[in-house]
Amino acid sequence: DVVIAQPPSLWWGGEHRGVGEGTLMGDLRAGWVRPRAGVTLRLQVGTLEQTMRPVVDECAELLRNLGAAVELDLYRGGHDVAWWREGLVRVLDGWWPLTS
Repeated sequence: DVVIAQPPSLWWGGEHRGVGEGTLMGDLRAGWVRPRAGVTLRLQVGTLEQTMRPVVDECAELLRNLGAAVELDLYRGGHDVAWWREGLVRVLDGWWPLTS
């Protein structure tokens, strides 16, 4: 199984909309939430997403330390639906290769 988060809204439940860490990050740090075994987490974020990039990097590290299989995809860009579409297609192509 693969979970794709592009870019994950890790600020959700936090003090400021779109900035910093929210509920999920706090729950992961506290050990109240743990990643499910056998699932690969694909986190995608743009290198120009100034408020989201550091939190996504931290989340990837935290999840890896908890034993999760995490792949972090960085794309040169910002918070842009065109990159999300491209990232989704790339992951799906790799996950379910087309055969003739």
